[in-house]
Amino acid sequence: MERKISLDEKGALVPDLSKPHCYWVNPIPNDKGEYQPSIVVENVSGHWPLDYTWGKDLEIAEKACEKQNAHIGVTLEQAYKIVASSMAASNELKAVKHAHKKKLPGFLGSPSQEVVEEAERRMRGGLK
Repeated sequence: MERKISLDEKGALVPDLSKPHCYWVNPIPNDKGEYQPSIVVENVSGHWPLDYTWGKDLEIAEKACEKQNAHIGVTLEQAYKIVASSMAASNELKAVKHAHKKKLPGFLGSPSQEVVEEAERRMRGGLK
């Protein structure tokens, strides 16, 4: 079943919140020294920064993140798993793209364009 791509008013991809997702706060502050939360979707590469921050204290930002996740029914353990699955999806796509450009030792050839496209689809959560 194909899903439609959702875009916001600026044309940016909107995360599919029908899939398991969580809030995450980047431990590296923005250029103003503030901690910005993001949405992370299970098995989808990347994150979607939100248009607000949780202040300049990382501990307070992490507590706000945990509270927001609890509000949507996501435990700390579930949030860790969601973020890890997103990181794995990102790494898979990078590895496939790298292998497509170069023949890697231990393989007879490089992955086909179809394999690269499938990895890109998985990175976007099945969106075409």
